[in-house]
Amino acid sequence: MSESKASAPRPRGRRPAGSQSGRQQLLAAGLELFSRQGFAGTSVDEIVTAANVTVPVLYHHFGTKAGLYAAVAEQVYARVVEHHETILQGEPDFTEVIDRLMALAEDLYRREPALSPMLLAVLIDTQRDPELGERLGDTVRSLRRFFDRVAALAPQELRPTPAAQRSLARALVTIMNGLDVSSVIAPSRQDYVSTISALRLLLHRGVSRRERPAATGS
Repeated sequence: MSESKASAPRPRGRRPAGSQSGRQQLLAAGLELFSRQGFAGTSVDEIVTAANVTVPVLYHHFGTKAGLYAAVAEQVYARVVEHHETILQGEPDFTEVIDRLMALAEDLYRREPALSPMLLAVLIDTQRDPELGERLGDTVRSLRRFFDRVAALAPQELRPTPAAQRSLARALVTIMNGLDVSSVIAPSRQDYVSTISALRLLLHRGVSRRERPAATGS
């Protein structure tokens, strides 16, 4: 597949190929476009136009569109993991960690709205493109490793065996991936916040046997 769609208008005032500002402009443009359109849906022409640089500048810094995509994904995952690491400060218990996860999701949605859509884009694109999947495999696993640590804080009844603990970690990842989806499709910030509030309540209360209706005879 070609890395460029139909030609877009070329930017004026192009930056020199070796400029650091050109690299940062490409990263910013890549995050904005890839998070909304994904890898295949974003052309080189769109990227360089948004970044106000030339195609050679992109190739100078990143080699290919895939190189830029990988750099953006790695930067986003590093920032997200760094934010998540703060959740574990102060030796919180599992319930407090869940509360902090929900609060962080809301905070990042407000302060850095492109992060969740980019995480979602990476999950989709690394499944569709084997080259990206191989290149970004460890990057994606970096966040999953964080949730391995969270699962280890859960009460013993939630992780009675090592296999159950791994399943709990995967369940937590699935929940957070669902919030990434919600951040994209929510009609408004309030809708997203309401979703988080409902999820927090659900995670705290769960579904107990005592809340189930008693069986009745036929």
